[in-house]
Amino acid sequence: MGYFTTAIALAAGIAGLLIALYIARSVLSPVISLSKLNPFKRKNREESTLHNKGRILKEVDKFLEIGDIKQCLTLLKESFVLEHIKSTPYAIELARMHNLAALSRLSEVARKAGISIKNLPYIEELLDSRGKLLVLYFDTLTLRDNIRLKRKKERGKMASIKRDEFANKLKEIKGEIFSNKELIRRALKEAFSLISDSKIETGITYH
Repeated sequence: MGYFTTAIALAAGIAGLLIALYIARSVLSPVISLSKLNPFKRKNREESTLHNKGRILKEVDKFLEIGDIKQCLTLLKESFVLEHIKSTPYAIELARMHNLAALSRLSEVARKAGISIKNLPYIEELLDSRGKLLVLYFDTLTLRDNIRLKRKKERGKMASIKRDEFANKLKEIKGEIFSNKELIRRALKEAFSLISDSKIETGITYH
């Protein structure tokens, strides 16, 4: 589990990083607003999802304190953000950091249960890759929309061959994002099963 000391420390520093990202968002917003993937409804929905997932991690921490491993597992299974985040680079980074924080909780649960989960580093790599793929999708779409806007101002249209190139590229990236999600789901299922099958004790007594 020593490998995850860095991940845990990273999760602890989320708050400071997110403050910086929040400031950066105000700088990025003029460019971001050009993308059709940034309507207020989508943005609000994604922020709501991230907020709710964050609340789940707070609940996990409470049950970690009293040693209720089973309840921690139940909550952690619902804590990861695997939706296709599209609204802003800020939201994408927030989701990535949240997932790393959730993974650090899973590492701690495994430690308390006395279980060695060897695929946690692999899951971390998948989560990092997911963040990069989401950013690539967002950047590609934003570039396409910017070109469309420029052509519109010039009273012209994007060449059909260029439209096809963007469409194919976006489809390719979207496919990779979906494949990544399935890999993460399978890896997490394996990790959760290892802990669930270990005859763990809750560490507390209910009356």
